Amino acid sequence: MSSEHIASANKGLCRKLPTIAAEIIGSYTRVSRGLEAGVMPILHTFNPKLEFNCHIHALVMTPNLQSPGVRESKIFFDGYALMRSWRRLMIALLRDALDAGKLNSQLDHEDVQRLLDQEEKRDWWRVHVQTFVGKERFLRYAGRYLRRPPIAQRRIIRVANGFVKFWYKDKRTRRIRTARCTIQEFIDRWAQHIPDRYRHSVRHFGLFAPRRWARVATSVFVVTGQRQRPRPKRRPWAIVLEQQFGRNPLLDSKGQPMRWQRHVAPVPT
Repeated sequence: MSSEHIASANKGLCRKLPTIAAEIIGSYTRVSRGLEAGVMPILHTFNPKLEFNCHIHALVMTPNLQSPGVRESKIFFDGYALMRSWRRLMIALLRDALDAGKLNSQLDHEDVQRLLDQEEKRDWWRVHVQTFVGKERFLRYAGRYLRRPPIAQRRIIRVANGFVKFWYKDKRTRRIRTARCTIQEFIDRWAQHIPDRYRHSVRHFGLFAPRRWARVATSVFVVTGQRQRPRPKRRPWAIVLEQQFGRNPLLDSKGQPMRWQRHVAPVPT
């Protein structure tokens, strides 16, 4: 069993990853740069094959609120320093869960401990730092990930004889490949990426924390030289579906608006 399998068997621990990522980034900016950061981590759970592959994408904004004369602060993160902190805290999280008997695994205690020792000695865990001119590119990517299904319908090639066949892009070889699984396995793969009830897909920390943002929002926009936009009004769900799929669900086959009449109880079989 690999570290990826341990992650898929312990989805409850994966919910803590956004908090850990925000703590690492916030500590780095405070200690190394003397600044307070706004961190918006987003938990991603699926790969092109619909397998459980949890990782974090985070948007970081660091206005220098301590120096009113500075309009914008440019932060350069040390990827190696972030990686070491991430590795240390992740290993500590898994070891604490193992010692408490709350780590689900097909391996025994000694084998899991040996696996964690190997991961702790591994030279590099992937941490990628990228600078954006604006936040729109990141938000468009994250928004598509959060609001779309784990797999597009166009990728499903065939559903027949109890099996589902779909294609995916292999990122290592950059080639299109196909996967085949039973309908039950396909549903299980899909269902494991559905967030738990009342679980937010996007979380906010530091300057972005809900209770803090109300107090610092005006200062942040002044320092960064940006104009604060009004909060957009929430669009009706029927309009959103019509824009997405081209059909208003509240209209019948003749284009006439439907109205609620009564509830019809199901007929027992």
